Amino acid sequence: MKNVLKSLFISAFLASFPLVNAVVAAPIPLQPGVYYGGGSRYISIAKKGKQYCYIGSSNYGLGYASIRLVPKYPNVYKLAGSPDSFVAQKSRESISFGDLKHVINNNLSGGYRLDSMGDNSANSQNNVSDNELSNNPYLRQCFNNRKPFSIHIPNR
Repeated sequence: MKNVLKSLFISAFLASFPLVNAVVAAPIPLQPGVYYGGGSRYISIAKKGKQYCYIGSSNYGLGYASIRLVPKYPNVYKLAGSPDSFVAQKSRESISFGDLKHVINNNLSGGYRLDSMGDNSANSQNNVSDNELSNNPYLRQCFNNRKPFSIHIPNR
């Protein structure tokens, strides 16, 4: 009886955090593509081999950062250069961006949605093209750096 009550309590407790459970229980690898966050906010996820790079754009400028997986959370990734910037793949079509608490608890209705107007033919197998790398020195630096890379280019 004691074990049954304990199991019920644990189940009820875990059920009270469905979004945290979704992040931990159903990891989805980052999906390359362009995601729209409203207004002038876009996030692009680029992939080369097993490496990922973040490109964020808004009225404030452009940001590039290398991305690494956060071991404690299977589909949460940390952006280099900022102690509080994370991205999580919430579904195949949406990502969440912000501090760790936000990306873990953000519901699927929020965040950034895959941009239907952009070229999002990329899937988890597609890599950034050599042409894209040769035309974008910051993206090239992001992928070629052995250390965490980040740069912010403010709008003028």
